[in-house]
This record gives sequence, structure tokens and C-alpha cells, in this order.
Amino acid sequence: MKKTNAKERYLPGIVLLFFLVGLCCLIAACFSPWKGDMGTFSVSIGGGGGNGRGSLPWDESINTDKLEHVIKLSGGPAPDQTRSITGSGTATFTVQPGDWNVSVEDYYTIPANSDEPGQKSFVAYGAKTVTIQPGPNDTASVEMWQVINSWGLLKTTIDVNEIGSYTYVLSSYGANSDWTAYLPFGGSINISSSITLIAANNIDISRDPNNLDYPFTFFSINNGGSLTLQTTGGSTLIMDGGGSTSGAPSLITVNGAFEMNDGVKLINNTGDPNTWGAGVAVNEGGAFTMNGGTISGNTTQFSGGGVSVSSGGIFTMNGGTISGNTAQTTGGGVYVGQGGKFTKSGGVIYGDDVAANANISGQKKGNAVYVAVDDNNGSGPIYRTEKIRNTTAGPSVNLDSEVDTWPQ
Repeated sequence: MKKTNAKERYLPGIVLLFFLVGLCCLIAACFSPWKGDMGTFSVSIGGGGGNGRGSLPWDESINTDKLEHVIKLSGGPAPDQTRSITGSGTATFTVQPGDWNVSVEDYYTIPANSDEPGQKSFVAYGAKTVTIQPGPNDTASVEMWQVINSWGLLKTTIDVNEIGSYTYVLSSYGANSDWTAYLPFGGSINISSSITLIAANNIDISRDPNNLDYPFTFFSINNGGSLTLQTTGGSTLIMDGGGSTSGAPSLITVNGAFEMNDGVKLINNTGDPNTWGAGVAVNEGGAFTMNGGTISGNTTQFSGGGVSVSSGGIFTMNGGTISGNTAQTTGGGVYVGQGGKFTKSGGVIYGDDVAANANISGQKKGNAVYVAVDDNNGSGPIYRTEKIRNTTAGPSVNLDSEVDTWPQ
């Protein structure tokens, strides 16, 4: 009988051992929460202080123990996920690593003895983007903001603000409701604080067709005040001038700071004979930053169908579209007066080269952009050649530069 050495005797056992270890690893991988290098994180919902009302200081009648919190994950490398919690608790997610949008929506059911028993009201909202790494991650903290469900409430809320920074979310009473309303008589809102408005649903505010003889600007931003308009979740925020009106001012009047972002639309305003900038009027000391959105379909009998920038005003365009506006004199898309400043690093301003989206000036001076330049050397204003752009404005323009060349 042939003798076997130790190596030959133990080889089958060694092979079996490696096989069993490999099998155990495979089984563990199948049932492990880290399968495929997944990441886990939590969103913790607190009960709030002050008898359950601390997290909603704007409404002392709401007990946070009865709030329904809907936590949503979206925009990541895998399908969306949703969790719900009533009162306080923790929602834990296991997801593929990457950037995720986290939103929290708070709903409150109106008590049965109210005028609308059982109606679920959307009262608070918060959102942020988190980067999930493989393995355990920190608990996400989401700042919550008050939901405003009508223009009247928005005006009342902003009017009573002291100086400070405030963020509000625009939505309607019910869950996932759009909001369509008319700007009421006397509905103009003056901005003296730092205000951010976020449209969580499709918001469409237009002038009341029954009161077009007495139109108002939507927002008047005072010196020292600031307004930021933005959207979330693919929503739109529309300020509609109501078409042909009598005595309409600009949709937005800027004496402070105004920032406009994706999803915001300033449209369909017809200015009166005194209106420069039917969409946005940037006055002395005002600064308008356009990062996205649309200014379209506005008309003025003077200059600046879309935007007018007065002396001492600043307009910075980083993105968005200015199209289909009309000025009876100059600057169908944008008019920049003497001493005004305009810098463009992105976005599109159409001119007469794209008929479907053309900005038009009645004098054919600056269908896209018209700039009156003031070279004041101490002896009074001296006019350089006016800068006129009748075709689509390019990707980068700096009108603050004395050496900048602009197509004639």
C-alpha cells in the first residue's frame, strides 16, 4: 500500500476549509447590511420643547406630538425611499452611497371641531443634500421652515417681521397641492428684512383681472432688504403680470438685493408710460443676481422690456433666460442706463436672431441688450459709443470693463 505524506493527507481538509470560509463569507455578504458597500444614516425627529410646541414657534396651537413627518430620499443613485413618523422618532435608511436629497414634510390634521374636520394641512418643510459614504453615517439634521398657503398670509407674515433672516415655503393647504391665486388689491409686499421664498409646489400668482385698473408691483425690495426666490423638487414659481393692463409697474422693484433661481418665472407684464423694466427694475443702490429662471413676455413703453438697470444699480447674470420681451424704445431684453453695471457669465438673452424667443426694441437699438455708457471725467458726462446688442448675447460679457468690446 502506498504511503501518503502529511501534505497529501491534509490537502483535502485545507481545500474544504477554504471552501467553507468562502461560503460563509458569501452568505454573510448576502445577508449583511453592507451588501454592495451600502451606507446607512438616520433622520431623527424631535418632539420639540414647550409642551410639544417648540419646533413650530410660528403656530402655538399645533402640538408636535401629533405632527406626521414624511421623510423622503430622492435624486440619488437608486430608487427613492420614503418613511413616515408621527410625533418623535428616527427614520433609518440603507442606501447606495452618493449624493441624496433629503426632505421632511410636516402635516397636521385639523381637529374635528374645526370648520374643516379632518383636513390635513401642510405646515412645515425642510430639505438638504447629504453625501452618503459606505458604512454608518452621521444622523442628518434638517432645518424646518414655515409653510405659507396664501398671498395674504405671506404679506401679513412679512409685514410683521423685525429685521432678520427668514425662510418660508410656498405651498397650499393639502398635501402636494399647487397654488394658483390672484394678487389682491393692495397686495404688494415690501421687503425690509432678508427673505427667502421656496416654492415646494407649482405656485402661480397673477394680477386679478377684475382689478387691472389698479395694479401693484409684486415685491418692492427696500434699501437694506433682500429677497431670494427659488423652487424645489422641479416646481415652478410664476409671477404673472396679467397681460395688457393700465398703469402697471414692474413685477419686481429692487432698491436692495434680489436673487432669482431656477424655476422662477417673471412673465406677461405690460408697463405703464412711467415703467422702465417691465420685469425687473433695478434702481440706484439695488443689486439683481439672476442664477436661473425666466423673464419673458414683458413690455414697456420706455426701455428695458425684461430688465432695466438705473445709474448706481447692478445686474449680474449667471444663468437663466431673458426672452420674448419688448421695449418701445431701447433694450428689448435688458437696458443699462448711464452708471449702471451689467456682468454676464452665463444664461441666454435672445435678440432678433431667434424669432420664436426674440426680444425686440422699437428703435432696433439693443434688441437683446442696450447700454448707455457714462465716462465721467469730472467735467460732466461724456458718452462713449452706445453698446448695442441685437443678436443673442454670448456666454460672457463684462460691461464694467472700460476695454470691453461689444458688437455694434
